[in-house]
Amino acid sequence: MLVKMVHLVPLLLLRLKKCAKYLFSVVRNRNPSIYYVYAIFLLVFIIEVVTYYCMVFYWHDIQCYDRNKCTRMLIVADPQLIGLHNEVVPQLTSIAIWDSDRYLSKTFWQAYRFIDPDVVIFLGDLLDEGSTADDKEFNLYVDRFYNIFENQENVLNIWIAGDNDIGGEYPDYVTYHKIQRFTKAFSQPDVITYRDVTCVKANTFQYKLPIMPELANITNFNIVLSHVPLLSSLSSFVDKVLDATHPKFLFAAHTHNSMVITTRQKSRHNRAITPINPDDDIHVYNLNTGDLFEIIVPTCSYRMGTFNIGYGFAVVDKASLQYTVLWSPSRFFQLKIYGIFCIVFILCGLYKCTKRTKAYTTIHPTV
Repeated sequence: MLVKMVHLVPLLLLRLKKCAKYLFSVVRNRNPSIYYVYAIFLLVFIIEVVTYYCMVFYWHDIQCYDRNKCTRMLIVADPQLIGLHNEVVPQLTSIAIWDSDRYLSKTFWQAYRFIDPDVVIFLGDLLDEGSTADDKEFNLYVDRFYNIFENQENVLNIWIAGDNDIGGEYPDYVTYHKIQRFTKAFSQPDVITYRDVTCVKANTFQYKLPIMPELANITNFNIVLSHVPLLSSLSSFVDKVLDATHPKFLFAAHTHNSMVITTRQKSRHNRAITPINPDDDIHVYNLNTGDLFEIIVPTCSYRMGTFNIGYGFAVVDKASLQYTVLWSPSRFFQLKIYGIFCIVFILCGLYKCTKRTKAYTTIHPTV
């Protein structure tokens, strides 16, 4: 058997040599148009694959040396999954949903793998048309949500409702039915404790105060979660929430932009608003200074029209909060590149057709 294989080696080498010559001749004599196809595939590969891996190199990692003494949090704000009715061009709704869902999935899971979170917090406006949808549409939207942001074992997920989920902004009113179906789809209590951190949901649409268990009052610190920022416009309801929960800091969304609002825990008279920009490093907040911090997390959806979008990344221990934003690549910029490439491709095609027409006219002039 071995002798037969040895005799076959020269024949195999000869065949390989012939194949190599054939492939070289194909490449040498190939129609130049094929290189446009190669360019398209390369462009799509860079934008749809390479970009999402490269963005990780621009993120700031927050060290948590002892996972038993700190909590790593991934905060998702205003994903607003596109619905079936509000697109400007209804004929493109399916394409818009597909592209937006795919973008959210890719950026979320890159952030998830980067953070390796203990807790994932969704700060409301999970669905764009959740409040106005009928029950069948609402269930379809919820299924899409769970397909994108799939629950993982040993990771706590916290969901709060936004105005796009249950209403709350004129003329889209909050109703009992909207609240019930959201609660059924995202069922959990208003006060959730993880290790020494208690997360408290503040319902600004119903002006409903959370009922704090006695255990939460003796925990190291409480965190208030709200869709609408609370410290930006103080009111009697906000005072009641803060007095009942005594939080160390708050997380909010709704504005689609990234910033931090700082005030004093007791007086709450003066407020300082500090934007968080892509050039910023890790923000460190001392939780024992008497200051109260509300971190407003930017939207993670490019469909909100905001250029700077991303996911919040927080690490909490007994004395401090470290926070940064994991910025996502601009999908609008990517779509512009596609648009420019299409225009150039069309112009090159027209130029080529015109050139061929002139050459044909020269060879076969009309009488």
